[in-house]
Amino acid sequence: MRVAVWFLLLGVAVFAQQKTASNEDDLREALARRLMKSSVVVYATHTKVQRSPKSVVVTKSLVTLSGFLLDKQGHVVTVGHAVKGAVSVEVEKPDGSRVKAKVVGVDSWTNVGLLKIEGFVGCEPVGKGGKVVVGRRVVVVLSPLGLRNTVGFGHISGKRRTLVSRLGKAQRVYSGMLQLSLSPALADAGGLVADYEGRLVGMVASACLRPPMVEQMERLLSVLARRIDSFTHLAEKLLKDKGVEKRLKELREAARRLAFPERFFEGLPTVSVAFAVPVEQIEAAVKRITSSGSKKPWLGIGVRVLSETEKRQLRLRGGVKVLSVLPNSPAAKFGLKKHDVLLSIDGKETHNMEQLRRVLMSRRPGQTVTLTVFRQGKKVELKLTLGSR
Repeated sequence: MRVAVWFLLLGVAVFAQQKTASNEDDLREALARRLMKSSVVVYATHTKVQRSPKSVVVTKSLVTLSGFLLDKQGHVVTVGHAVKGAVSVEVEKPDGSRVKAKVVGVDSWTNVGLLKIEGFVGCEPVGKGGKVVVGRRVVVVLSPLGLRNTVGFGHISGKRRTLVSRLGKAQRVYSGMLQLSLSPALADAGGLVADYEGRLVGMVASACLRPPMVEQMERLLSVLARRIDSFTHLAEKLLKDKGVEKRLKELREAARRLAFPERFFEGLPTVSVAFAVPVEQIEAAVKRITSSGSKKPWLGIGVRVLSETEKRQLRLRGGVKVLSVLPNSPAAKFGLKKHDVLLSIDGKETHNMEQLRRVLMSRRPGQTVTLTVFRQGKKVELKLTLGSR
């Protein structure tokens, strides 16, 4: 009798598990179909003009990236740097048809680009009000390499990540980013990230973003490689005797291994990580773009975070130290000086780069703010009108 009851309970448990799995699959399928109507492909065409005394060469390049319809006014959100300066932009709708798009603006704080299209029949705006909670499941819809309506599932694995972006010679720091557990193949910039209720959670960030530690490591290895290369050239000049050719060859090989230490990376884990701009930053960026174009508040200073040693010496809990003040900038006009430590803006702490960025993002050009700075052992308050850039 007990054996029969045990088998009956086991059968019920297996059936319930299969039913749950079936419900999960149904939920995912319905969610994917719904969000595919919000996902679009963005095509941005750029031109580059090269002039010489005898000719002018114009080359065109096409950038393909993901995006999504934000609202019923036809606003499309995508990655900012990819559409900035484009000579033409087109949006491919879920049905495969293309329409011309206007670049409304680009928010450099978040790298969010806002487009405007007309005639978006067949598209549905993504739902609003998604909550960003670590551990929450998410669905990503994007178009890597133009492969429309690629769908993936994962979860939010971290919040408030600070990342570094290097585009050409320019370097920018982005804070407050989301970390997602996703396959690297699903990290196409501009992709839509939503929760299991179809509400916007974020936008997949550019692949050129990386944690500061990785950026610093790459720069260190680059400097090391250059120094070793200089050393080997010096050795070649000093060791011209034919009898040292073998030694010189060994030196080159040793330098190559040191300059590019593959073994250093062997111990690093291989993880599937992607990053996303959170929904609150997207909404704030859209608001800034629609109210003031692409302009953002500007102080005109170069700063860095205080080290732990400096905090102890100055007896401060935190702050950002002013390294430089640009001529004719708002900071210069209103008395901010090199070596000042910026403690707060309008009473909101600026103890690190993320806090400083968050406070500035909540202000607008032309607004007057109160800076609290630490100068020569004393706290000083300065009134400053923010510029724009």
